[in-house]
Amino acid sequence: MSESTGFWEKISAAGTMASVFGVLAGLSNIQFGFIEAVKGNIRPDSFMFKLYNQPALTVIPSYLLTGILGIGFGILFIIWSIGFVKRENGGVVMILIAVLQMLFGASLIRISQEIIFGVIGTRINKPLRWWRKAIPSDSVIYLTKLWAPSFIICSFLYLVHISAIEIESFFGGNNRTVNLILMIIPSYFNLFLFIFTLISGFAHDIWKQRVKG
Repeated sequence: MSESTGFWEKISAAGTMASVFGVLAGLSNIQFGFIEAVKGNIRPDSFMFKLYNQPALTVIPSYLLTGILGIGFGILFIIWSIGFVKRENGGVVMILIAVLQMLFGASLIRISQEIIFGVIGTRINKPLRWWRKAIPSDSVIYLTKLWAPSFIICSFLYLVHISAIEIESFFGGNNRTVNLILMIIPSYFNLFLFIFTLISGFAHDIWKQRVKG
């Protein structure tokens, strides 16, 4: 790669991953909030419950209020992911918003992902000393070249995964074949792809720091 390169080589991989994945996770929790809200002012059977086979909890004894607050926190998480995560302590605030969402009906699986994305946000424009030790120096340039395509595919599969509820509903709901294709397979495959995207992304940022000197 030359020093005068294109769009993908100029951006922060950590910042881009925190923002894009954060937006997708926020959209998913808005989706959960909407599903809870349409249940109406009904008291959940327990403070912990399942929605589309994903665990959630609420400290408010009303699906309606839980859903409204869940939508609000989901929107806040998206706004922060887009506009503020790259600021000082932006990743830490992202984690705090995720923890607050946990109390108001958000998918606990999505919350764990949001916390990971917040942790990635804390590494924006940092020296990345641990990653420099973990990633072999001679593989940095090769991983850097693979970051953009892996990130795009990973983001697409994540979007497919969080859209599975709507697509499955189109086929009548609880369609095991559609659920397998759209939710289960992408989630397992994307787990390994996300790990690779994470590693190649930090390799990209290490390369950027080297170029800048």
